[in-house]
Amino acid sequence: MVWIGVYSGGGTYVEQVEVAKDCMIVGYSAATTIIQSPAVLTKGWTTSTTNKPVVYIHDTANVVLWDLTVDGLGLGNANYRFIGIGFRNAVARCTAATC
Repeated sequence: MVWIGVYSGGGTYVEQVEVAKDCMIVGYSAATTIIQSPAVLTKGWTTSTTNKPVVYIHDTANVVLWDLTVDGLGLGNANYRFIGIGFRNAVARCTAATC
């Protein structure tokens, strides 16, 4: 297995993150590296309805989120089935993260 490391400095990133490969996403610290939900989430999966995660991890076996915060910004009321971190056919681990 080859690991892909994504290292991020402190900052606020407004985006929906999709992960479909084994990787490690490492922030500077949970207090300073923040992934915030955009107003519209376009990616997700459907069960009885569409699930919309801010961080969407799917079809992979080894993902690590480390030292970061996922913030929904209170947008759950506008997005039915809103999820901070969503897993579909995946194995992942959050470590020292505020999820």
